[in-house]
Parts: sequence; C-alpha cells; structure tokens
Amino acid sequence: MKPRQKEIATSILKSAAGAFHVSPFDIKCKTRKIEIVEARDAAIYMLKTRLTLKNWQIGELFGIIPSSVCYSLKRTKTRLHLEASNNRTWRRRLSMAFALLDGGNTPITPKEPFTGR
Repeated sequence: MKPRQKEIATSILKSAAGAFHVSPFDIKCKTRKIEIVEARDAAIYMLKTRLTLKNWQIGELFGIIPSSVCYSLKRTKTRLHLEASNNRTWRRRLSMAFALLDGGNTPITPKEPFTGR
C-alpha cells in the first residue's frame, strides 16, 4: 500500500471510530461485540469504496483473511438495503463517518456504489 493510501486508511479508521463511538484500536481487534463489528464493517466498506483496495489489502490492515472482508462487505450491502430501524441508525452513522472523513460538513455518500465484486 502506498504511503498516501495508509494515511487515508488511518483517517477512515478514525472517522468510522468517531461515528460509531468506539476507538480505532477496538475496530482492529478481533472482538465480536455488535457495536464494534458494525464500526469495523463501516470502516471496511469505506476503505473499499474510497481507496478501492483489494480484499487482501484490507485484510492486512485488520489482521483478517480476505474471505472475512468479503463477508463484511456482503453484510454491509445487506444493511444498506434493509429498512429496519436499527439499519437506519447504522446508515446514519455510516453517513456521519463519511462526513467526518470529508471534513465534517455534510453527510456524503460513497463516490461510487459498491456492487459486491
């Protein structure tokens, strides 16, 4: 990964952690607490959409295998399309994470939609 990409990846981790009220260290841990898993999924989604990293590169950042990254992205895609109230909260936090990444002005959607591949 290029130095600039690492810098952006660190910013993404911090913005996801801030939006989901967890620490960046917690996001990188292997815990399965729901609030941390949701923050980790958001960070992985943001890395995939903003930096267009390969799954193995994202996996290296989190210490997980590429298939876990793929499963996280699949979960995120499902969350983005469900209308349940807890998913609206998750989507609001994801928008907040993108806004924090972009300077905190307004909720921003990803530059290009994630298609699952």
